[in-house]
Amino acid sequence: MSAEHGVVTGLKLLQQATVTTTSVSTGVDCSALDGIVTVAISGTICGAGASNAIKVRHCATQGGSYVDVPGAAIAQGVNAVLLDAVQFDINGLDPWIIVSHTVSGTYSSAICATIFGRTK
Repeated sequence: MSAEHGVVTGLKLLQQATVTTTSVSTGVDCSALDGIVTVAISGTICGAGASNAIKVRHCATQGGSYVDVPGAAIAQGVNAVLLDAVQFDINGLDPWIIVSHTVSGTYSSAICATIFGRTK
């Protein structure tokens, strides 16, 4: 990422696609971001008797073992338009960020996620 210091930028974490079990984004290098960042999530949730869990996770390497970012999880109901966001301080976290989207029950979900923050 080649942005000027302090410029707000956005990086796509999860491309919108229909999910019926679990979808995990490819790791995105967020090492150029600084301070408080926002992960914005939007999409639709369709079906009955199901649950939808979205987690933001981080790791030291792109293909390594990701762990949850504390406080950066979203749980949503069903038959709804999803528009939500979580904020956290990216400083002190590993640079690679993913979004893990797990659905259970009989339904499908289609979401996308983008991380926004200021550059170092």
